Amino acid sequence: MLGILEENIKLKWNVVSNDDKISIRNFLISILLKCINEQANQTNSSNNHFINKLNNVIVLVYFLI
Repeated sequence: MLGILEENIKLKWNVVSNDDKISIRNFLISILLKCINEQANQTNSSNNHFINKLNNVIVLVYFLI
């Protein structure tokens, strides 16, 4: 799922308006923070891959804004 999002950001990011870009970035950051908080409350770290991939997507969005 995040791979598809990452590819769409790479290919079609210039079509999105600046307000929508910021909204998407804020939404992704809120998801990342929720995942990190949930992981801190759990004893196992099953979401590490998801968190790392989401972090990569957020960095990509940050550099393209």
